[in-house]
Amino acid sequence: MTEEKEKVKLVEEVLKLQKEYEDVRKFNKLSFYDPYPFQAQFHEGLDDGGKLARQRCLMAGNKTGKTFCGAAELSFHLTGLYPDWWNGWKFNEPINAWAAGQSHYATRDIVQAELLGTPGDPDALGTAAIPKELILSTERNPGVPNGIGMALIKHVNGKSRLQFKSYDSGPAAWMGVAVDVVWMDEEPPQDIYSQSLRASLKNGGPVYMTFTPERGVTGVVQNFLNDRKSSQQLVTATWDDASHLSEEVKEEILAALPLHERQMRSKGFQFLEVVKSFQLQKRSLQFHHLKYQITGPGLQESISGLTIRQQPSGQHGTGIQTRFIFTTVIVNVEQRCCNTQKPSNTEELGFR
Repeated sequence: MTEEKEKVKLVEEVLKLQKEYEDVRKFNKLSFYDPYPFQAQFHEGLDDGGKLARQRCLMAGNKTGKTFCGAAELSFHLTGLYPDWWNGWKFNEPINAWAAGQSHYATRDIVQAELLGTPGDPDALGTAAIPKELILSTERNPGVPNGIGMALIKHVNGKSRLQFKSYDSGPAAWMGVAVDVVWMDEEPPQDIYSQSLRASLKNGGPVYMTFTPERGVTGVVQNFLNDRKSSQQLVTATWDDASHLSEEVKEEILAALPLHERQMRSKGFQFLEVVKSFQLQKRSLQFHHLKYQITGPGLQESISGLTIRQQPSGQHGTGIQTRFIFTTVIVNVEQRCCNTQKPSNTEELGFR
């Protein structure tokens, strides 16, 4: 063999190895999953007492990697292929699992995409959390273009069944079936969450959620934030916990957001805006009251209150003077809101 032919053969081997590596990167994304500390903590799945939690919540800012965190965990459970670092829930036998989003289309565009690949692109099947070679079959979701309703996934000891669901189908569509694992991306309504707990009760598996608290302190959020019990896990994360977000990107996104959304989008904290209307001297007055809710452990929560006082004014007491007293109370979240300081930063504004 001439020297020139040897060089050609070497180049061909290098190109072949490169193609194999690119295929592995493309169709076995899970092998390259290196979780951030907050993701690893969530996968560990422990409640405040150090025991495996059945109800779990990852409440985080946008673009922090919370959705892929949820998809990666479900892929581990469906396939039984757990990484060496894994020490959370484990299933040694095939499972039945639900993966759900807010609507049929959100489930397709987000949940299905993170688990199986870009909807509508046959070449993309297997480019997400579940490796291509382990996707045995899929069935379409009638009425949802490019939507998948069910998939069979190869488990090390058999076949797992994955079903896609949505909140907008209503609680009746979540009744009657027992499953092992439920993953819900974005916060579910209370009735849907209750049905997911019922569905997993028989087999005792985990129900976990990944979301940004866009709807404020709802009953579901309150259950984990201020009324957390044994077998419940809450993990929070901000943009600072996700190193793939550069400072330039953070600044660009923040600049485009309304002020009251910035904490919620970047930190998983929430500004709640309550609009109160009053009729004063035949005129309508609206007062926008902002309540700052912080969900991060070890942080402080600022709860704002509004007091309205009216008293006669004018020479003959015929007018009405209204005073707005805005009060801020600092609450220590670590102590479960038990260490409330006296009201501070009180500001009184008078209007005629």
